[in-house]
Amino acid sequence: MAVLPGWRGQGVGASLLLCLVDEARQRGAGAAFLNAQTYAVPFYERFNFAREGAEFFEEGIPHYRMTRTLV
Repeated sequence: MAVLPGWRGQGVGASLLLCLVDEARQRGAGAAFLNAQTYAVPFYERFNFAREGAEFFEEGIPHYRMTRTLV
């Protein structure tokens, strides 16, 4: 998930994430996971995602796998 620079800080990312979490819940998923760029971890933590495992590189950028229970 990415938000264009001109739209950052306006709640667009939060709205998108909440819609995706709600959709996953409605489809019966018990959990959600994502790969977050390390700098974005605090954003996802605000929505109850937790880091899982060690930092890793994806496309040359440091990431963490993050999970959240949807029940």
